[in-house]
Amino acid sequence: MHSDERAQGQASGLILLTLVCALAALTLAGWQFFERDTSLASVDGSAGAIDEGTINRIHALEDAVARIETEPSEDLRASGSPNDGASARRAANEARFAKLDERIAAIEASVARLTTARIHAPNTDSGAAGTSTTERPARDNTAEASKYQVTAADANADVEQRMRALRYLRGVDGGRSPSVVAAMIHLAQTSQDPEVRADVWRQMSQAKDKQLVAPMLQAVQSDSHPKVREEAAETLGDFLDEPGVRSILQHVAANDAEDDVRRQARRSLERTRR
Repeated sequence: MHSDERAQGQASGLILLTLVCALAALTLAGWQFFERDTSLASVDGSAGAIDEGTINRIHALEDAVARIETEPSEDLRASGSPNDGASARRAANEARFAKLDERIAAIEASVARLTTARIHAPNTDSGAAGTSTTERPARDNTAEASKYQVTAADANADVEQRMRALRYLRGVDGGRSPSVVAAMIHLAQTSQDPEVRADVWRQMSQAKDKQLVAPMLQAVQSDSHPKVREEAAETLGDFLDEPGVRSILQHVAANDAEDDVRRQARRSLERTRR
């Protein structure tokens, strides 16, 4: 039985690692769709944007990673019995998965930073024979980020455009400014679409803006959709030192109706400070 559990854990880990790597590869592969003059894909989908198929594949892989993250512990739980130390193994597995969550978050952040850096890199392609390589200056990252901040904060803009802008800003230092965070909190609190609400809390990972704490505590306790509560529980792991966060996550870990939400609350409580 122990060898079966190890095999299940190793297989799940390999699947998760493969999906994460594929997600990173697809994101990086999207660079080939940018124009060679380094013009950026605009928020409104004008020329130079990554093709829709690539975006859909990335989103599908993100969903698959989220599913795989929760499956290993279910497999391990099913394989144990009350008499063979299953509780101890579950506790050890939760700690390992918490560390895996941190690594996945770090990979996501790295991919976002690399994407932004590649977009703004100078063009170093060689010219015709006998001519020297011509470098073009990188775009003004601050100006570009400002454009996306305006879109993200615009309550009248299309929601998908706003979320696309927020995903871009996640890879820019300081991109999720206080005004952007405030606007996205309002979107998460008023949207009728649980996918939008969940994505807002997901994209706020590592923003570490304290104005997020109160609305996420409300979401993790009272949102009707489990995925929204799960994403809020994960991002609240960035605020374990804020008043009330630990106690509410402990309550959620013990009492939420959904296994995935309880599990994520436990993982957030076990995370080391980043």
